[in-house]
Amino acid sequence: MEFRETLDNVRNFISYDLRGNFDKNSRHLTIEYVDPKKKDYSDIIEYSFDTNSIGLNKNIIDICDCDEEILKHSLIKGLLLMSSTSFKKNRATSIGFGSIERFGLFKECSKVTNIGLTLGYTELLSYMLQGKEIDEIKADPLAISIMFSKQIEMIVGAGNMQEAYFKENKKQIEKLLAKLDSTLDVSSFLENLTNILYKKMQGLSYYDETMYMQKVLNKMFRMKGYTINELEEFKKYMISDELFQEKQEQKVKKYS
Repeated sequence: MEFRETLDNVRNFISYDLRGNFDKNSRHLTIEYVDPKKKDYSDIIEYSFDTNSIGLNKNIIDICDCDEEILKHSLIKGLLLMSSTSFKKNRATSIGFGSIERFGLFKECSKVTNIGLTLGYTELLSYMLQGKEIDEIKADPLAISIMFSKQIEMIVGAGNMQEAYFKENKKQIEKLLAKLDSTLDVSSFLENLTNILYKKMQGLSYYDETMYMQKVLNKMFRMKGYTINELEEFKKYMISDELFQEKQEQKVKKYS
């Protein structure tokens, strides 16, 4: 895979006025192989905001027969996360739609807010950059996060969504959603996407939370006004019982 070509493709994908973090961070970006035996590392490619580096899992890439498209998709995700990270005094302060909250005696521990929305939108942009279709998105392990991020983008507008993701303007999405429903605690509502992600990872039920979010976003979309084509597009990304059924069937096939 051509790293230089992928790097250029990601930069060209980002609007000219939103490339600030990409241009600044890419100058000091390091890409290196990581030995998972020496570090807790399970993904193919992972971006670390602490070191502004992209780590390549040596075992998966060198030992396993890693699909070129999967490898490219993972690298694109790492580069997008790098492009959405803001630094102050050489320390990352935000990534995607979330702020990085550091705690501990020496501030060595960190928590990232809105990680569910950030990961979902990162995946969405990666699929868009590669020209992938909705069927491939629905098969992704992060399908729910991706589809919710697309719905939110359609409600607030792609320009506003990308500005909030690539620039340090994280509250913009909350303000735009709050205009459609002033009674909703938008901050908690968006963080619920992270809770769904964690529940899924732990094997716990996340059906009720998912259906609640879908109900609220569907209402917001219809309140903001739309064309027939936009409505048809929105429907493609709506989460229904059918998606949960498909996931259950995939599990049965996998272990049967």
